[in-house]
Amino acid sequence: MPPFIDCFADDATAFFPEPEPPLRFEGKAAIQAQFKKVFAAIRGGAAGGPPFHTLRPQNMTVQFVSGESAIVTFHLRGEKRIARRSLVLRKTGAGWRIVHLHASNVVVDEQR
Repeated sequence: MPPFIDCFADDATAFFPEPEPPLRFEGKAAIQAQFKKVFAAIRGGAAGGPPFHTLRPQNMTVQFVSGESAIVTFHLRGEKRIARRSLVLRKTGAGWRIVHLHASNVVVDEQR
């Protein structure tokens, strides 16, 4: 968890996808507390041992807004849904940090 959560700025915000709570999480501590719950649920639903979850970003786009900010978007495709992710990053003295994460999911429609 420490290397993962270090990617977030102290003042970061996040929207998690369903079935997570619909409210905005504010601050690194709140985001970390929610990710602990998410990761525990993933481990609990996994058959066998590690790795419990594998992410393969698709269609990643990086848009530099300025020399110190960027927006990163990508998809995570599953059998029943496409997970859409957007990250807003800010360049700091310690490197790039996530200042906002927006996550949403859509059901896969095989006819599209």
